[in-house]
Amino acid sequence: MAPKFTLKKILSLADGRYSTDEKGLSLKVHGVRRSWIYRYTFAGKRQEVNIGNARDVSHQKAIERVTKIKLDLIDGKDPKAKCESFQAGSAIKFEDFYESAINEIASVKLWRNKKHAQQWLNTVRDYAVPGLSGIEVRNITVNDIARVLKPIWTRSDASEIK
Repeated sequence: MAPKFTLKKILSLADGRYSTDEKGLSLKVHGVRRSWIYRYTFAGKRQEVNIGNARDVSHQKAIERVTKIKLDLIDGKDPKAKCESFQAGSAIKFEDFYESAINEIASVKLWRNKKHAQQWLNTVRDYAVPGLSGIEVRNITVNDIARVLKPIWTRSDASEIK
């Protein structure tokens, strides 16, 4: 029987080791980092995709992501190619990207409640979209970010300083 991932199990794995659960999800240990990995075969080639850091992504959330990957495989889509095209910064404009990015971050539970996610969404929509509209995500520079933030930083409204 495959080991069940418990905090004790996650912390006890030695460097360079893998442990796999019954769903095919593996925990890879590299130094103090622990990453969820899913291994699969696509077009006759063995592949692996990083699901996320075990500190940030719960075992349950990792299983949910693996389920989505399995559905992609059933549909004949290579999940790794999907990730690589995203990482390469495909020609997606900021205004088309920000909402799904915030929703993805929210799904990892970085916010304590849905209100915080909505506040982030509203803030980005109101302040960043007007300044970054029309720019491809891969082409956004530090100067673009500074241009968006400078008017916010120079205001004296206490609620915007928070």
